[in-house]
Amino acid sequence: MRSTRATLDAARGNRDARSIGRLAVIFAPILALLAATALLAMAAWVFGWYQPEMHRAAEILAGIAGLLAMILLYRQIRQREAANRALQSLSARVGNIVEAAMDPIITVAER
Repeated sequence: MRSTRATLDAARGNRDARSIGRLAVIFAPILALLAATALLAMAAWVFGWYQPEMHRAAEILAGIAGLLAMILLYRQIRQREAANRALQSLSARVGNIVEAAMDPIITVAER
């Protein structure tokens, strides 16, 4: 019993680690764009270099980051839905196989 529980806990830990890794891959470009936006806005505020242009550039980068976030999240949702549909289909097929296997098999021996 303990080995089964330990195996389940290890599998759950692996799944959590993979989820965190996937989220990091998805949000890394978004965080990079947001950091660039923040740096541009800060440079414009501190140095006053072409302040209106810098703010406009920061707004554009923030818009790109938002659009990228929406696209990536949409893709991830669609992939998860496809995986759930495949899992349900597989589960139904396995259930049908098990149900069919429960039917008695009758053999007739000729003598």
